[in-house]
Amino acid sequence: MNTAEIIAFLEVDKASGIPLKTQLEQKLDALLSRLEPKTVLPPERLMAEKLNISRVTVRNAMQKFFEQGRIVRHGRLGTMVSPKSEPEKLKKFNPMALGPAWTGNSHYPLKFLLYEDLPPQKKFWTETVKSYNAQNPDFPVEIVWMTSISDATRIANIIEEKSIDILLDSFLFDLDRKKYYHRFSEPFRKRFFTDEYLFEMFPEPPEYFLPVCMSVPMLFWNRELAEQCGLPDLKTSRFADLAARSVKKLPADVFACGRVWDYFAYTATPEAMDSPGQLRRILDDISEVGKKAGGSADRLFMTSQRETLDHVESFLRGKLLFLPAPMTFLQVFDEPSFSYGQQPFPKQSGEKLAAGCNAAAITRNCLNADAAEQFLACLISPEVQKKCGEIKKSIPIRRDECRKMLASEYGYSGKQINEFLGSLQFSRPCKNDPQRLFFSFCIYYARKELTRLLQGTLSAREAASIISAKWQRFRKQEENS
Repeated sequence: MNTAEIIAFLEVDKASGIPLKTQLEQKLDALLSRLEPKTVLPPERLMAEKLNISRVTVRNAMQKFFEQGRIVRHGRLGTMVSPKSEPEKLKKFNPMALGPAWTGNSHYPLKFLLYEDLPPQKKFWTETVKSYNAQNPDFPVEIVWMTSISDATRIANIIEEKSIDILLDSFLFDLDRKKYYHRFSEPFRKRFFTDEYLFEMFPEPPEYFLPVCMSVPMLFWNRELAEQCGLPDLKTSRFADLAARSVKKLPADVFACGRVWDYFAYTATPEAMDSPGQLRRILDDISEVGKKAGGSADRLFMTSQRETLDHVESFLRGKLLFLPAPMTFLQVFDEPSFSYGQQPFPKQSGEKLAAGCNAAAITRNCLNADAAEQFLACLISPEVQKKCGEIKKSIPIRRDECRKMLASEYGYSGKQINEFLGSLQFSRPCKNDPQRLFFSFCIYYARKELTRLLQGTLSAREAASIISAKWQRFRKQEENS
């Protein structure tokens, strides 16, 4: 029988009232008695897809035939009908004495829970897991995709219900690491403390979670509009001044920058909010560029928002010169039709740039932590780290790949690379991390004052006083909650 004939033979009747697993077991029992030894069976994924049933049902139905030794997994060849010698051997021994590992030859899949499902992210993870499984068939990795943000609130239940072995960590999960995560073994941890990686940059050493790549706020710009306004290629931290100069040359329906609260959030820091002088200087700069724009100040920054990503859509339509935004925002949509530039959000010398990371963790639920650590080791290998930069556009955590990406993607010199890495300030993966709270505060609670500051109806001194007081109240409420 070929693949199509095998799948046709296994067809189940969903209207029969007989459990699908039972039907499939009965069909498999009859099928295996007809097939020649060493006949390769279709992959579980293909069977589930063609039979229109879940992959879990297929796996559960096949399990007893693995345990009986009637089917085996044979490396890259896949699942096949046992050679004639296997059943004969089983007759000579007591399977109770030999144990299920020998008779079943069952390979345990490591379930990997992921929330990164934007097209580039999905491509990266799918390719990485597929490549890993080809080299490690004994303990393959199976991706489990999260379906919505509401899953984060019940993540502990999902780990148990779906038998999750590995997951991509998130501050939204709000899990007690010591309770839910497996602590890495000492041999595994030792490899982190070398010059190969950038783990020394993080606020805490990898113990329960492994950083895989980094992300920072980005600045994108429309090269066609920049050329139209006579602007040089952007390599300055004072891009707001360039925007103020260009706004009068832009078409009437085009904004110079994205949302003013994004610019403020990326320019300032939680520490600046506790420093009256530093906060005042940042607000003075916003007020000053508003004055430079003169009568066109209302098109310098966007000060209203209809939808969460309306500023990104404006940029993709060619209606925005500069877009400060995370890389993931741009990846929600297709690439813009025009040529655009990009670089990490520019900061003044000595100032810190907010940074985050994607980190993988092994759950306490994992039955084979050694195999899980082997997969995590793959995630920080040179080949996979290179993919992080090429596909996800995330900054690799491996030193060599990181430096190569910063040089090739952003044209950074060796000195600029060192300055950039030295400027990164990482947020901690927890709900009350000051950096994350600060971004939320800027988006929801500082809009009014920043808009009035641009319009010239509020001074920088007054704005600093109001925003600082609001921040103190907001942070206190969040910490208490």
